Amino acid sequence: MESNPIKTLMFYGVFGIYILIVLITSYVIITMK
Repeated sequence: MESNPIKTLMFYGVFGIYILIVLITSYVIITMK
């Protein structure tokens, strides 16, 4: 399987956005308590 830079970039982009959403949600839950 040859490495496709665009696919890798998209994968890390989606992964980063997912982590960002999780961090923001947990931060909101902590601050609302």
